[in-house]
Amino acid sequence: MSRNPRVIVIDQDQVARSEVQKMLALSGFAVLGEAGYGIEAVSLAKETEPDIVVIALEEPVIRALQTVEAVADLLPQSPVVAYSSIKDPASIRKAMLAGVADYLVTPVREDDLINSIHGVLAQEERRRARIAGETDEPVACGTVLTVFGAKGGIGKTTISTNLATAIIQKTGQSVALVDLDTRFGDPGGAQHSGPGAAGGRDKPGDASGLPLHAQHRSDHTACARPPNGLAQRPRRPHRARGDAAGPDL
Repeated sequence: MSRNPRVIVIDQDQVARSEVQKMLALSGFAVLGEAGYGIEAVSLAKETEPDIVVIALEEPVIRALQTVEAVADLLPQSPVVAYSSIKDPASIRKAMLAGVADYLVTPVREDDLINSIHGVLAQEERRRARIAGETDEPVACGTVLTVFGAKGGIGKTTISTNLATAIIQKTGQSVALVDLDTRFGDPGGAQHSGPGAAGGRDKPGDASGLPLHAQHRSDHTACARPPNGLAQRPRRPHRARGDAAGPDL
């Protein structure tokens, strides 16, 4: 958008909306007007057709949400940014369902409001471009390989770590190894790396955190067994239901 975005401010509190209007005007936005909820807001939106609507969501919240819905129906191409002192998830969800594109909790910092407006305007531009078929084909920046298992202890870490190592060796490319198991994931231990160590393209086994390699009898290079006590402990024998509990419990 080459020109300054045109904005209207909707707020039942005249003092608050005047402050927001000043904030926006000083930041280079063309503020076309301000109004309260209901017919006053809808009339202003219909008359000015702004690029974006900034609205306060305060009590009575039902009336505020009805105003959001009415403005969004009238101007579907104009995103709505809301600010409110109400911050419970249920209220935020109701606002989003009514048509709010972004939700800011008061007190609103000027930078947050400006960034929010520019963000939703950029999103609206992308949406229009997609509808018009004007978007470029996405450019692949890399390949994602997923190693998935239905339960723990079946070798996901071993497979993914060795796979990452093999890709580095064969292609010379950098690899990011990400473990999404936030509770039990241990790729760092499988690579003999300490907390904060990060993989790179250096020699295997150095301080960068790349795996220490072992030559397998199949003539392939694999991660050696960790020497730091991370080997899996032997499982207890399965006890059939109804068996008496032994002293090992």
